[in-house]
Amino acid sequence: MNIGPQANLSRSGVQRSSDSIRKVSPPDSLTGITLILNQEDSPDVFQNDLELASKMGFTWIQIQYMTFTVDHSSHSFPVFDRRSPSFPRLSQSIRQCKDKDLQVSLHPVLLIQSDTSQYWRGEYNPLYLDKWWASYSKWMVSIATFCANEDVDMLFVGSELSSLQYLEKYWSSLIGKVRYVYSGAVSYSANWDDWNSVSFHNDLDILGINGYFPLDRIGPRSESIRSSARLSSAHLRSMLLPHLSALKLWSRENQTAIFFSEVGYPGHSLALQQPWNPGTTNSLYQPELQVDGYKAFLDVFGDAEFSKGIFFYAIHQHENRDLNGYTPQQGKSREVLIEYLNERRSL
Repeated sequence: MNIGPQANLSRSGVQRSSDSIRKVSPPDSLTGITLILNQEDSPDVFQNDLELASKMGFTWIQIQYMTFTVDHSSHSFPVFDRRSPSFPRLSQSIRQCKDKDLQVSLHPVLLIQSDTSQYWRGEYNPLYLDKWWASYSKWMVSIATFCANEDVDMLFVGSELSSLQYLEKYWSSLIGKVRYVYSGAVSYSANWDDWNSVSFHNDLDILGINGYFPLDRIGPRSESIRSSARLSSAHLRSMLLPHLSALKLWSRENQTAIFFSEVGYPGHSLALQQPWNPGTTNSLYQPELQVDGYKAFLDVFGDAEFSKGIFFYAIHQHENRDLNGYTPQQGKSREVLIEYLNERRSL
């Protein structure tokens, strides 16, 4: 990532005494959608995505962008990648959101750069742990300083770093450094299958959960056979009920506020089995499964008392339509989300 000169700027918040470095109240209502920012895209791409999000009625925009490390064990990062936006580009995008009176969440994601790596970001295993954390802390504090100068409303200090979530003292130290330069809400987004292993959740203002819960069991049938029959809404809801129970229990036993930092369904034949899977060349176009996924999730979690809201994933309209990514398709999917937004406004 191109850190740029703005990372060295500061404002009065940087001079705060240690007594003022404390948790802040989480936002009362988080109804947002993710926009993906790619440095290689024309600025018009983000602007067009923002226009759609605003038209649909979202009040929060989550700007997610990719940064990279070489592999799962390296400790020096982020490394240069043409997809990673510069701070000036991020600033431009944030201003576009603020000009529409929208609240902004910044969600940097640290990925492995090599396309041939067998690992994903939930499996980082640094050879030199202290050096890894020194790099990560320096990087994250530079982002937090940038967010302070740009009046970003919420910052994620990590995303799906599952193998490192048990390191409470490292995370607590990092979050303290972030709070020293940034006074907005601090969050972390945990993967759907290990959100309850975030050892440092008490240091956060709110814990984000990426709710890609499978809505169908993966069986021996091929995609083409499985896609021929749609599953009942009762079946889809039943797949979510154990997760609902676990989240209710956790929220009763812990004080940390929680919300869904990502919820999305792609428009292809594996959307319900593997909602985290953006698709392959063999995936079949089935936008109706996106509708089924959203309906089931909102039926179960849409008015859950323990959740502060949902950030949907995502709008990136110019992505490959043959695989149909996550952008809500015209018609039914957008109607489902707009109906949810209208219900939230009436509460």
